[in-house]
Amino acid sequence: MPALALNFLNFMGQPMVPLMMIALGLYFNPKRCNIGKAAIAIFIRMGIGLGIGIVLSALFGFKGITRTVVTVCSALPIGFNTLIFANLENLDREFAATIVSISIFIALFYIPWLIYVFQ
Repeated sequence: MPALALNFLNFMGQPMVPLMMIALGLYFNPKRCNIGKAAIAIFIRMGIGLGIGIVLSALFGFKGITRTVVTVCSALPIGFNTLIFANLENLDREFAATIVSISIFIALFYIPWLIYVFQ
């Protein structure tokens, strides 16, 4: 890729992380009304994702840092894209914001613990 194009793409991509953080901050409003459904969604993504990551690591014989990366990435929190797609498709934005917010809060403690365990 030409250096000019790479520099342009890098320049355009730099503000994306702060913009996503600001947008998530606007929607950050966990509600108690759907906490049961939110717990199920978070468990499916982070709990079952962890199980799938462990199984795939064992199945392919990954060791060391590769096993840690596959396992941890399989158990990452629900992404901001969930909120974007809920907004685009006129789905329940409050529920999407709740599961994204709660899963990111859980990940603050869960992901470092996973890295420690699978190191």
